[in-house]
Amino acid sequence: MLIKLILVGLGGSIGAILRFSLGYGFSLVLPSQYLHYSFIATFCINMLACFCIGLCVATIKEHDSLLLVFLTIGVLGGFSTFSTFSLEVLKLLQAHFFSHSIPLCSTL
Repeated sequence: MLIKLILVGLGGSIGAILRFSLGYGFSLVLPSQYLHYSFIATFCINMLACFCIGLCVATIKEHDSLLLVFLTIGVLGGFSTFSTFSLEVLKLLQAHFFSHSIPLCSTL
């Protein structure tokens, strides 16, 4: 059990760093007048994480393996977080970009 906890912690930190890096990189590429479109990065990250979790579950045969725990719960769980989704939707709603929040809601 302790090994699984350590793997989840390490994987989660890797996933969180990846999410931050991609989101930050997206905001650097986007011109300042289009920064309210940064929700696209969250949408793409969540969709990619969902696809990768499905791929991991389909390809790793042992459902209790340490690799599956590390990748799905750790890395991809840290990569795709509900808190980032919630914050992005809240920002869009506060800025009155109601139609922009729909793609994010579809990732639930």
